[in-house]
Amino acid sequence: MSPFTDKGLEGGRKMRKAVAVLIAVLVGVLSLWLVEASSEGPTAKEVYTVVKGDTLWDISEEFYGDPFLWPLLWQQNQQISNPHLIYPGDRIYLYPYEVLVEEGKEELKVSEERPKPLLKLARYPEVLFAGFLADEPPQGVGEVIGAEEDGKDHFVEGDFLYLSFREGVEPVAGETFTILRVKGAVRHPLTGEQVGYKVAVIGRAVLLEQVEGVWRAEALLSYEPIQRGDLLLPYLPPLEELPLLNASRPLEVRLVASRKEGHLLGEGEVVYLDKGEEDGVKPGLLLEVVREGTEAALPTKKVGRLAVISTRKQTSTALILSSREPLKVGDRAEAVIE
Repeated sequence: MSPFTDKGLEGGRKMRKAVAVLIAVLVGVLSLWLVEASSEGPTAKEVYTVVKGDTLWDISEEFYGDPFLWPLLWQQNQQISNPHLIYPGDRIYLYPYEVLVEEGKEELKVSEERPKPLLKLARYPEVLFAGFLADEPPQGVGEVIGAEEDGKDHFVEGDFLYLSFREGVEPVAGETFTILRVKGAVRHPLTGEQVGYKVAVIGRAVLLEQVEGVWRAEALLSYEPIQRGDLLLPYLPPLEELPLLNASRPLEVRLVASRKEGHLLGEGEVVYLDKGEEDGVKPGLLLEVVREGTEAALPTKKVGRLAVISTRKQTSTALILSSREPLKVGDRAEAVIE
């Protein structure tokens, strides 16, 4: 029978219709599977192994499309004690998006606006003695003049000190003071101009009693050996956490000094910047450390991330949250824009 007869044509139309229906069903099933797979994200208990340069912020952005979900990812990985210090080889459990959000929906609904990530400062030891750059050398309200034990030039935690105070200062027993030391002038690594005086936090002391016009005190902490002539300022308890902020406009800063001198810098260390309150810098501001490509044709690369932890008029103090390469004084950083 010729395929071009009426019966042949009718049979062909039926066959094509059946094939079309079958294809439509298959496409529908495939499309539904793809939609379900994409909406779930990672499957439950899928394991990701951290590589060099990873942060929870980056991992959240890569797998969930939203870096601000990192606190929830951390919440699901209790084996991580410090969310800002993860290392190559660490294992991160990735849960489906719905599970991740369901577990943390109360936190996400605290405000109609997207909540700002909180930096847990207490988890970074150097924050306790971060220090700062001062426009002028601080005078302090008093100074260390000696210790109860004779023959010592350096004093440590547990030693009993003698302190004197400037005229007009009226301390009381039980009051706590921060012990400071001016380390010297800091010059800008590019221009050579003086940007301030490096002030180090040396320790902390509590007043016990007044003896013959001076105060006897106990050294509660000593981050470095305490010396005669070290300055005193009233103690202010450090912040335990700090909301992280993005900038509303471009801002460029330079790392002009570090708390520790003479070495390359990494996560958890403190650096000092050449911009401050007068430039719009605020505590919590996030900055990316950037470097030019090694060849002219290569783009700039992000090598680290900082968070400002305190500010002064013309300078600020920052904490290194992460670093893909060792950082150094002179590096350039740019504010993270909203």
